[in-house]
Amino acid sequence: KTLKDGSVYYYPVVYPNVAYADNKQTKLYTLKSLFGGYVTRLPDANSFRWGISCRDAVTLAVAIKPYAPSRNKYIKVFEAWTQMDTIEDKIELANGFGRNLFNPMDIVNKNDYVDLVKNPLFVAGVFNARGAVYTQTRPKKSDETFMRIESLNRALLEAMKETYGGNVKDISRDSHKTQLLSIGKRKSLALLRVIKPHLIYGQDQIARLVA
Repeated sequence: KTLKDGSVYYYPVVYPNVAYADNKQTKLYTLKSLFGGYVTRLPDANSFRWGISCRDAVTLAVAIKPYAPSRNKYIKVFEAWTQMDTIEDKIELANGFGRNLFNPMDIVNKNDYVDLVKNPLFVAGVFNARGAVYTQTRPKKSDETFMRIESLNRALLEAMKETYGGNVKDISRDSHKTQLLSIGKRKSLALLRVIKPHLIYGQDQIARLVA
């Protein structure tokens, strides 16, 4: 804030923020159309970020809490933020959270997702966020379609493997380790048919594959 004498006064601001990055700009503008927020280009010219802040972020976080076991501790901090009356309290809340950082994947296991992955809407969301479909073309044979889902959340992938088949393996991506679930042709097509009506992005592509 610039004062009348020309000096500048800086005051702290503490607020929750939910963000998601992807190289598919259309996907992020779909999120913006559904939930509001903003879309911005990241320093990497091929990536974009959608985000939503303050009480809108809290509202969204609370709504997805039953479907996000690995993020429950974060969401509890968001909820606590709404109860803070002073900026000093909010700063202490943020600092306390910063002093107790944790890997969210360390607090979940496969059992946290066993029921969730049976819900087609949940699986559609996972696929829209982390999934891809690959078609293998072979001479004199029909094309084969495979579903792959890449995530740091091995507990989620193991629950999906238990329900839908496939295999999970460790891979390296951009100098960091992650996990990949690969599902074979028959089971991929069956699962794609189930989740297609619930996708918010890529419905046309999937419709062509499962026709």
